[in-house]
Amino acid sequence: MDNFRQRLCFCAPTDSDVLLDRERKNQFQDLIVFFGTDKIGNMVLLCINQNHNFKQSNSLIYIRDHNGLEFTNKESNNGFYEFSSWKTSSLQFQCIVPMQTWRIVFSGRMSNRGNNHHVKIHLLWKPFGFPVYCDKNNMFFKNEIDDVDENITRHLLGFDQFGRISGVVVVDGKTETTINTRAIKLRRWNMSTDDTVFFGITDSCSVCSVQKLDRLIYCRGHLKTSSEHEILTDSDIDFSRAENDNPIISIQRRSINFDLNTNVKNRSLPVVLNGILSIKTVFGDDFRGILLCFREPQKNNVKPKFGQMSAKIDADFNSIVNLDSEVCKRSDIVGNKAKSLHLLKKAISEGLIKQAVVPNGICVTAFALKNHINENENLLNDLYGAIEIAKKNDFGKLSDYCERLKNRWLSSKIDARLLAALSNNGVLKPGGVYAVRSSGTFEDGESTSSAGQYVTKLGCAGRLDEVTAAILECWSSNFSARALTYRRNNGQPLMGDMAVVVQVQVNGQVAGVAFTRDPNTGDPEKITIAATHGPGEGVVSGSVEADTVVMSRQQLLATVDDDSIVTNIGDLITTQSFGVKNDECNARLRTSDDLMKNLAKLCVQVEDVFGSPQDIEWAADEDRIYLLQSRPITSIFAWNNDEIAREFDTPFMDDDVAMFYNVKEVYPNPVHPLSLTLDFFSAYPLFKIIEGEPTDIYRSKQLCYTHYNLCLNVCQMFQDLEPSSVYVNIIEYSIAGKSFLTSDIWEKILLKNRSSALKKFLKSISTFKEILYLESRLVEIHRLICGVNLNQSDSVLDLLNKIDGAVDVLEKVTFCHMASSSNNIVSHTLLATLGIGFNKDSKIETLSDLASSVHTPDIINVSILNDIQAITSVISEMPTKKEFCDLPVENCYDWLKYNCQKAYGQVEDFLNKYGHRGVQELDFGSETWSSDPTRLFSCLQSLILSDRRQSPEKPTDSDSSEVDNRGYIKKMLFDYLLKRYRQSISYREQSKDMLVQITQKLRLGYLKLGDKLVENGKIPDSKLIFFMSQYEVRNICDQNYPEIVHKATKRRKLWPTLGSLQFDDVCCGPPVPITNYTDVESINSSIQLNGCCVFPGRVKNRACVLEHIEDAHCLRAGDILIVKSIDIAWSPYFPIISGLVTEIGGIISHGAVVAREYGLPCLVGVRNAKKHFKTGDTIILDSEKGFVIKDVMTNH
Repeated sequence: MDNFRQRLCFCAPTDSDVLLDRERKNQFQDLIVFFGTDKIGNMVLLCINQNHNFKQSNSLIYIRDHNGLEFTNKESNNGFYEFSSWKTSSLQFQCIVPMQTWRIVFSGRMSNRGNNHHVKIHLLWKPFGFPVYCDKNNMFFKNEIDDVDENITRHLLGFDQFGRISGVVVVDGKTETTINTRAIKLRRWNMSTDDTVFFGITDSCSVCSVQKLDRLIYCRGHLKTSSEHEILTDSDIDFSRAENDNPIISIQRRSINFDLNTNVKNRSLPVVLNGILSIKTVFGDDFRGILLCFREPQKNNVKPKFGQMSAKIDADFNSIVNLDSEVCKRSDIVGNKAKSLHLLKKAISEGLIKQAVVPNGICVTAFALKNHINENENLLNDLYGAIEIAKKNDFGKLSDYCERLKNRWLSSKIDARLLAALSNNGVLKPGGVYAVRSSGTFEDGESTSSAGQYVTKLGCAGRLDEVTAAILECWSSNFSARALTYRRNNGQPLMGDMAVVVQVQVNGQVAGVAFTRDPNTGDPEKITIAATHGPGEGVVSGSVEADTVVMSRQQLLATVDDDSIVTNIGDLITTQSFGVKNDECNARLRTSDDLMKNLAKLCVQVEDVFGSPQDIEWAADEDRIYLLQSRPITSIFAWNNDEIAREFDTPFMDDDVAMFYNVKEVYPNPVHPLSLTLDFFSAYPLFKIIEGEPTDIYRSKQLCYTHYNLCLNVCQMFQDLEPSSVYVNIIEYSIAGKSFLTSDIWEKILLKNRSSALKKFLKSISTFKEILYLESRLVEIHRLICGVNLNQSDSVLDLLNKIDGAVDVLEKVTFCHMASSSNNIVSHTLLATLGIGFNKDSKIETLSDLASSVHTPDIINVSILNDIQAITSVISEMPTKKEFCDLPVENCYDWLKYNCQKAYGQVEDFLNKYGHRGVQELDFGSETWSSDPTRLFSCLQSLILSDRRQSPEKPTDSDSSEVDNRGYIKKMLFDYLLKRYRQSISYREQSKDMLVQITQKLRLGYLKLGDKLVENGKIPDSKLIFFMSQYEVRNICDQNYPEIVHKATKRRKLWPTLGSLQFDDVCCGPPVPITNYTDVESINSSIQLNGCCVFPGRVKNRACVLEHIEDAHCLRAGDILIVKSIDIAWSPYFPIISGLVTEIGGIISHGAVVAREYGLPCLVGVRNAKKHFKTGDTIILDSEKGFVIKDVMTNH
């Protein structure tokens, strides 16, 4: 039950889930496969086979569409310095939540009939239910594993999980294919030579998995149909080989009338991975599948390129290390920049990178910074002051404070031991010139680059005083307002560690930046090189316009003598030497084609060494190339808006039906992830989900989600009813006010797992038991709610434990509310059928008349309306009521306090009684009347202006004498049922109010937890916690987690768009938002301006056209910012804008880097944008298609 509750109610993994499904540092082969297909012939195969001991991963991607068009890709990750089992240069398998959500993202070249195409893949895997495990005896079982022993993998061979894989495949940036297929996820380890695994999916949506171990004589497996899941034994399976060595597989399961016979043929994909795994695709008349054959491992002489740092570091470790030192593998000591420089030097020394040099240098470690702060006690106190201001999100105050703090940094005293170490390091020479650069522990990482946040000092003389002054300036930049704000917004520790790199400066004739892949699309074919005169800092900072060259990787690898590999996306002048006109300096930048080709070859080598797309800073002097830095390109594998929107979606398939009717009344807006991932509704005992099929348990939930919008699972709601049942009509009318279950929908309902007559009867008995003694139960629930107190807590952990206790109460309140709702449904059904004789032939208006005639004056909803009317009446009698109505709503509270004490007292009483109520009140992230009283005052103003203060007409209860004249017993029965029905409405509203009360207490508790996380520097503001899942909140309470903060920020930025989505009331298959054609019409009726895409996306919002950063106060949340150009000073405002347009700029400037990190749709080089648009215009920015346009219809 604990595993069930953890997975289903908290959407979080169990301990065994984490052990089994996350990356493990195995000493043996480990395999993960995702395979999906559908009825029309689409097929997706994604596979990584790895050996952590040898630091090797081999991947395979195979995509086949319904027209028979096939794309394949194979890649190897052979010993990259930071090995990840589930990653190659173009492909990443990301375990988001073990056993619940995986993300597969690819950007690379795939082959189709000998032609290479750039393909981008963004897929999400969601399971239908819990896994099916397989042990070493080839036995498959579904019972839960509670063992959290890390050696658990020794007793298992792996597991299978059924589910859905969905997303998009884009070919050459044009052809987009939507994927939504049934799929199986397979994990295997410890497999032996000649072991074989087959799994396939039939057109009837049955999925089978069969496994034959060479050391055993029998086969085992399991089979899932639309309604059953069964473990297969050797008597059900015939697995043999024909004369041509192709297996013949026969599966017969008479109990469910399943029969499959196939002769496995190599139709299109005989592939071998790692030399130990053969993969073959299988195509039958009504099914598709794959066959995995494990081979004898070949002797592997490949050694990992870089071993992991294993030496222990003493607390008083040296403050300075040479870049050649093995210590530089520790980014926590030397930072990411120094680490990458060390690995570049090592790769050059081992011949992995050729014809390049890394300038010699040293690294002043993070220990030195810590020691310096400890030695200067006043400085430490000042730093704490800066950090406290940074938490309060007052950039102006922080800037003033940090400017004064900078002066204290520069005047602080360097430790004598550090001075001695600098003097004796052997690198610094009196006549030398050096570059001094920061190397933060969170700088230049996989997810955030911290581009431009810290200081770089060029041209430092080799004198000790000049170098130490540069080091102090780098250290001070670690605590600048800009850097602190960046770390705060990205969830990084505010007291961040920093090392400093001191290198011999290269005064190259040409310098710049090289991307090993197109930084926008991730296309590996396009190696992008930007060059300029002199040092490359101008290119990186965006202060100069760089000349950009795009080179073909494929042609580069084929031949380096063909001039056609060099193409320019700017103003290329074709000569024997590469030349580009530079408009800024009106000079000609000239360098040889050989240098460009050598730089391109270096890009390929550097990417091969690091195992991921790289952003490389370089300089060249007389064709000698110096590598100055290499860092990951953070944008290629970033989450796009579609993935963010679908991350928590229920795995809907074509045979599912979703409904939005009545849920939109309770949840009119998207549900925040914190609420969405806390679901006790599905655990309600009467639903008996825990007793159902565990491999289908997530699809069995009645509450479902799509794009954060709540909907209901129609197939589950009506699974125990028949189309002809009178109860169907009653439920349909109660939910939708009309009949909506068509014959097609009923066909899907009846295909699902149906309950037997006995189960239906027992469920009915359970329902009646559950609704007994509701009155006493409500009294007990009220007592529990009053006992919840989340106000007193000393630490994050203490508060989290108290919240867990309140969540237990929430579970009990939810069950009570479900019982009272069931009581209401039963009472209404009995009144309709027995009280007024409603049947299948009755007019539907009969139910309408019944509902409208039942009077329930004592329910809470009526009391709320009466109190609002009472307040309105008092204010309306005042001669100054118009003054009240003309006030801004935020001033109404104070106005009442000083002008109308009676109404002020009534408002106070109202907020005390009903302050926990509001719109979407069961969602933690929603505002209530107490948290935002302006909503109440807006309502009061509207009522006063409309002068509608009369009491509503009271409906008259149905008279039992009007029911029929069939006698006294009928009258008595009707009176009893009517009384019971009235009471059930009162109980339902009472329990709902209690549910809202405990939700409010938890809402305030989570806000308090958010405040504590802000105090600890883990999140930028307390309300961001509502955009995190329950699993993410618990992770971030343990440690800083920038990836979680980054994703939560993206969700919040996408929230207005999610709120505008509209869906059909009933959706067969996965719900798809209704297309809004307004934007299309607008585009066709206005002039569009074009530019260069920095980050793809599409957004419609208000334009804010600014000349200078001093005007930034004019920005509103969600604006599309239009400016001449962007430098790093604008970065604090990036979190509040929804898009960016600049008139000048390049794809590698600081502004572009930050825009990509924040996932902002961004166009650069949009000429005359500031003239064409004005602040307040509604504009459409489609950076993916490269245009921005005024939305004519909205502006008119």
